Amino acid sequence: MRSFRDWSRLLQALPRETLDLIERAQAGELRINVEQRGIEKPINRLAYGIIASAVLLASALLWASSAPPTLWGISIFGVLGVVLAFLLGVHVLFLIWRSG
Repeated sequence: MRSFRDWSRLLQALPRETLDLIERAQAGELRINVEQRGIEKPINRLAYGIIASAVLLASALLWASSAPPTLWGISIFGVLGVVLAFLLGVHVLFLIWRSG
């Protein structure tokens, strides 16, 4: 019986509430608040991983093509990029390990 009353109230209020939502949307007054909790850390790890991958690929291309400036035939920027990518990768792995 209680469920019947709840459904009855819902069906009576639904057209009114729907019309109110449509009017607010048309007037530009409709606001929707969305809260996402705990998503910052995984997004940061993903960004670090993507950046480390991009730096590694670019550095490998520089190193393989011996792009100037070179030292003993090895691209300096290529080597520096690989080292930076390695450090970023280690940082990402540390963050993942620390969070469990």
